[in-house]
Amino acid sequence: MDSSEVNRVKREIRQLVLAIKDMRLTVEGAETLSSVDYFPNTPLIETGMVVTYCRAYSLVKGRRPPVTAQMLPEDDRGLSLHNELVKLRDTIYAHSDETDNRVVVDPFGAHNYTEGSRPWKREAFGPVIELARAQEAKFREALTSREASLRAAGVPPDPSLL
Repeated sequence: MDSSEVNRVKREIRQLVLAIKDMRLTVEGAETLSSVDYFPNTPLIETGMVVTYCRAYSLVKGRRPPVTAQMLPEDDRGLSLHNELVKLRDTIYAHSDETDNRVVVDPFGAHNYTEGSRPWKREAFGPVIELARAQEAKFREALTSREASLRAAGVPPDPSLL
């Protein structure tokens, strides 16, 4: 394995390790919100959950796409939910587009404006948990394969990747 291939594999390992962590955080956020009737910082957790899930697939302008960008869910249900999370990230959680889910309202008609939004239903978190766990498993399998390829090529461990 030449040095450019080693560097590519190490870059993919880094991307996979971070994506695995992002899937774990997504699961933790969804589990938190699905397990309580009221949580004072629900919008913050929702935002973090969606943005963190999508971070694993985000393309950075001027850089190569992350290896995870090609590891989309394979079943229709998972892919549909994945696409919905990306749409929510792009239009609500990471940007301030005007949408039906995030609007400014004057509830009493007195020029006292506040943000209006539609909260997630508790049952919506279960599929997010399943999706993030499945993607974590997929990323972990890819990580194991890349780690094995470095070992097989005799590449010494690199503490900077840890």
